Amino acid sequence: MLISFVLGISVAAPRLPDSPFSVSTQPSKIRIFNLTNTIFDIRILALSAVGIVAQRSPELATVDAAEQPAPGPTGQGGSSALSAWHLTLLPAALDYSLQYDLPSLLKAFRTDFAGYILCESASGQGGPGSDNGSMHVAIGLAGILRALVVTQATEDIAKSVGLPLMLDTRNMTLAAAFESFKSEYSTKLLYNQQHTNLAHTTDWAVYAKAFALYDATLTMPLAQAALKRLDPISMVLGWGSEVDFVTSASRFGHQVLCSDYTTNVPVFSNFGLSPQELLPHRPSRRTPSRPSHVTMPTTAPVNGSTASPAISHGTTPNMAPGPAAPNRAPKCTAAAGDTRHTATFMFTDGDSLTWDLGNFASPAYDWWGSKWRGTVPIAWTFQPVLQELHPYFLRWVHLNATTNDTLLVGPSGAGYTYLDRYPGGPARARFGAWTSDNIERSGLLNMINQIQVGTFDSAVELEQLALKTPPEALFIDEEVQLSIHGDAWRLRDASGAPTDTVVTSRRHTLSKSLVPLLNGAPQRPDSPDGYSVVGVEVWGYGVSDIARVAGNLDATRVRVVGLEEYVACLKERALPSKQTMQTH
Repeated sequence: MLISFVLGISVAAPRLPDSPFSVSTQPSKIRIFNLTNTIFDIRILALSAVGIVAQRSPELATVDAAEQPAPGPTGQGGSSALSAWHLTLLPAALDYSLQYDLPSLLKAFRTDFAGYILCESASGQGGPGSDNGSMHVAIGLAGILRALVVTQATEDIAKSVGLPLMLDTRNMTLAAAFESFKSEYSTKLLYNQQHTNLAHTTDWAVYAKAFALYDATLTMPLAQAALKRLDPISMVLGWGSEVDFVTSASRFGHQVLCSDYTTNVPVFSNFGLSPQELLPHRPSRRTPSRPSHVTMPTTAPVNGSTASPAISHGTTPNMAPGPAAPNRAPKCTAAAGDTRHTATFMFTDGDSLTWDLGNFASPAYDWWGSKWRGTVPIAWTFQPVLQELHPYFLRWVHLNATTNDTLLVGPSGAGYTYLDRYPGGPARARFGAWTSDNIERSGLLNMINQIQVGTFDSAVELEQLALKTPPEALFIDEEVQLSIHGDAWRLRDASGAPTDTVVTSRRHTLSKSLVPLLNGAPQRPDSPDGYSVVGVEVWGYGVSDIARVAGNLDATRVRVVGLEEYVACLKERALPSKQTMQTH
């Protein structure tokens, strides 16, 4: 299936000096291949083509309507199910020409391909569970050699296009490939992806010429060697065993982007916006504006139908800029005699591109597309590097925020990392500066949900607060043995001095227990004990859960506010103006 997008004029995609993300020539037209109901081997072939073409100009993309996540408020899914809608956010006229014809598509881009690489099939020898086999070798070399990744099941397609065999990796080890091509792999990106998930994100890895492997913990010698050769501020794509995986990357001063289910990032990331277009605008409505089933692919049956079209032929969401947001410091609106307990709600896990570009915006899920959004103040952790990876989507989120939505930075800045495991202060400072630059461009609130994986070390936070442009507040999760038990805010007080204050966190409290806990919480506006942060993990709860808890609170005892006012009240009412950072 081919779909043509005729594009309008947009800004060349900007990159920060330390950016690990490639940039190429912005296309004037995009052709789209439908992966719906195609076999694994076809997907690998198509994604390798997308990545190779994008090195010149991202004129090729994919969509998949069949890959819908399971219904329910916590279905994780990936971006494939919403890939068509994300493409409509680009400055494009929706001109669809539908056909299933992969050979014709490849022939249209024949000059972009030097040949093909033959590797093991997803079925047969190697099997779907065979990690670090010949398919990983082939994917890692595809962008370097400009060679399509094919198996015996798809080799005839490559031959029909007139492509020669450049390399047979079926008897090549990953270690041998790494040594032979070490100088040609990307020094900015590493691709860590299970074999069964290679049907996602591979387009990005090929585009970036990233070395491809799978090690759940990134601790085997080859993974360590691959991490060691990367430049500072490098990213690991894909996913693994979370804590060990992120710890290994952090020890080399690198970050992780949870991106095991993404598509078309090479396309999204090459469409830029000027700062005036991207920066946030004043929310103009209490009722949220959500993508409708008219403008998004459905992720659940509509009117009893079992059909899930790849693309809904609706109009692109209104992208006209709204009025600029006023530049004013938030204030505490509580009356002088108001002693109620102050609570705020925060969604976690917004650092995950799999979620951000997946079901985050779907109206079938209880998150940004929820009918309850806007009824209660919520802080949403989000990924600031979207200002480079998908600025049109980030802008859409800003434009569709309600007055009750606040966007702050997810763990632990411009990439998921553990700063307490970094090789030293200079590496942390560089990451902090990189994060600060991304926050400024992204328009997110200058507050960061940060994770420390070991025993809390206040010196790590002091370094971040001493930066030239420090975060206004740090929400610290201290993660030990897979259990997050964070309970601390580190911020600056009313005089600007660094402050260490422990504020009650309810992150792992069940929703049914929250109401009596908050109703019975201390009513002490002059003490940090009078303030609670309710951390809500997105994989377990949705907006309706927050609205239900907030609606059942005793309004005479508890006041629910947005994150900015929460911090303002904490500073103005509970913190001495000259308090300095203490050891926690």
